[in-house]
Formats: sequence, structure tokens, C-alpha cells
Amino acid sequence: MLFYLTVILLWFTAFAHYHSEGLNHVAIYVVAPLMAIVAWAQNNKLQPGRWFVWLMILYVWVGLTTVFAFNREVALDEMHRILGCILFSFTIAISSQSTKHIPWLYGLYILLFVCAVAYAKREILPYTTFGEGRITNETLNANTLAYYTFFYTFITFLMGEIISSPIWKQVWRVVFFTAIPVVYLVAIATASRQVMLICAPLLAFMIVYRYLLSKSTPRWQKAIAILALVSLFAYALPHALEMYQGSQLSTRNELSVQEDERMILLREAVEVGCKHPVFGVGPGNFLLFSSPHVFSHCTYLELFANTGIIGALIYIFIVGAFCLINWKRWRQTHDSTFFCFLLFGCFYALYQFFYVWYTDNWLISFFILVCTHSDTYYRSIIESNTPIPIYSD
Repeated sequence: MLFYLTVILLWFTAFAHYHSEGLNHVAIYVVAPLMAIVAWAQNNKLQPGRWFVWLMILYVWVGLTTVFAFNREVALDEMHRILGCILFSFTIAISSQSTKHIPWLYGLYILLFVCAVAYAKREILPYTTFGEGRITNETLNANTLAYYTFFYTFITFLMGEIISSPIWKQVWRVVFFTAIPVVYLVAIATASRQVMLICAPLLAFMIVYRYLLSKSTPRWQKAIAILALVSLFAYALPHALEMYQGSQLSTRNELSVQEDERMILLREAVEVGCKHPVFGVGPGNFLLFSSPHVFSHCTYLELFANTGIIGALIYIFIVGAFCLINWKRWRQTHDSTFFCFLLFGCFYALYQFFYVWYTDNWLISFFILVCTHSDTYYRSIIESNTPIPIYSD
């Protein structure tokens, strides 16, 4: 009962995030603490799992570097955002300790993606020409919509692997194909090169694994899927190329790497981190040192510049440990679910070069969900000696 109350509160925060500023404030300052308390009541032993503990070690270090911050006000503002990350990550970590709860939590991020798309259609698209500008404003950043697309792509594939009901498994495998046009349209709408660099290869890996390499997929499904994909690309390719030509994404892709503002930010983050290698310049303070006065758009270097080498190494350890653990689990069990986790971990590690994730409550909590899900699923295998489907009718 308490879990479903937690889900309702979580889904409310996702809905409120893109509904109105007033409702979002209620979600952040009232609902978020309440859902953390309700989550704790589910498991009063207060055992959110090792991934949340490791994340807290990172946040404790980030908090300690506040003492050495060049601008204390900016540092405290960042710690305020991190508090939200802690509340969300704690709630997710506690709630994902049972396999039967996992689909509801992944549904939260599907809802978040849908709400973001609905907001863009309602508040941004009427005032811009599709493809000629970027879907972005103060509420919905173009990059953020790109990350939600990453979530959508991964979840729709994963659900087709972990659900045991034959009907719902096939439903999700069909839904997964919607990620193909979604990825392309979001890339055009947001002029986001990272969507094409991350989500498109991720899609390709998933399709190849499921319909060419996987032994669990029936041959007739492979044949139908390959035929459908070939037909889709034959029909859609001319339209896709026409849409791409003249779009802002095409214009941005014509820029050389050296002209890209992100390369300047990366170099400046390295310089700042090297000058302040132990404690950095303080949480959130790198933007005061960057020439355009924005953050570095790279998690690793943002931590290096703001919190020193220790903060960066803690985060690298967490991401690397997740990839290594799931590599070993996949090799041990030959379970496709762990391949999904491994694939996610590799692309997640790469995605950290394009944005700062550890200060966004939705982004970092999704990472915690996938990490905890991996442990929960592995524990279910150990306890039963056979793989257990995560959900059944």
C-alpha cells in the first residue's frame, strides 16, 4: 500500500514539473520530502542499497568542498539542488528493492517524457517553426528533452526483455519501434547532436542484439522485424533527409569541433581543475570562471573543476563499477537483462561527456533506479537459483 502511495506522489511530481510553476513548487517543497518519508516507511531498516550510499559519499564530498568555494552563495544554491537529488534518489532506491515494483517506477520516466513532449507542443512549438529553431525555454531545456528520449529508448527495450506476460512482452516490443521516429524527431526538434550520437547507436545495438544475435527471440519475430525495419527505412529515408536539410541540426553539424562552444568549456574546465586539483573552486562555481559563464556540460570535468580530482574519481568509480558488475553478471548468467544494464552503463558513461547529471534530480535518480534494479534482479536469481521474470499477470 505504501509503495503505491509513493508511486502516486512520484507520478504527481512528474506531471507537476511541466504543468505550472506553482504546482511544481508544491511538488518540490511538499511532495518530494513527503514521498521520501513514505518510501522510508516501506523499509524502516533504512537500507537504500550500495548505489545510493556511494552517491551519498559523492554528495558528502561535494558538500565539504563548499567550505573552500570561491562564491559561497553559488555553492549553497547548488547544494540546494543536490538536496532534491538526494530526496528523489533515496525514494527511487528504496522503492526499487522489489521486482514487482520496478515497472511502475520505469513508468514514471515514461510519464515524464510524455509530459515534456506535451509541454513542448503546448508552450514552445506554436511559437517556432519545427526544425528551424530549438525546442527550449526556461522550463524545458532542449538538452533535457534529449535525455528523456534516452530514457524512453532504454525503457521500451528493457520492458520487452523483463516482462513475463507473453502479450505484454510483445506489446512492449512493438512500442520499442516507436523509439526510431521519436529519436529522429527529437533530434530535429531540439537540434541536439547528442541524440544522434547516443540514442541512434543505442537503438542500433538494441535492434542488432534482439533481432540478430539473441537466441531467445523466435525466428518468425526476427524475420517480421527485419522486414518491417527495411520497409520503414525505405519509405522514411527520403522524408527524413528532406526534413534534415535546412534544419538547425544540419547547421550545427556543419560547425567544426574546435568552433563548438562545448570544446571551449571542456578546455576551461580542465584548466580550472588543474589549478585547484584538491577541492576545486566550489560546487557550481565553475560557471564563474568559464568565459560564457555557463557550466561545462560534462559531468566528469564539472566535478573536477568544482570539487577537485576526488569528486571526479568517486563518480567515475560509481559508473565504472556499474558497468563492470553487470559485465560479470551477464557473463555469469547469460541473461539478456544484464546485457541491457551493461549497454545502458556504457552509453550512460559516454553521455556524461555531454551534460552534468549529478545535479539534476530526474537524471541521477534514473541512474539509481537502473543500478538498484540490477541488484534486485540479481538477488532474485540468487535466491531462486533461476532467473525470475520481473512482472507477470
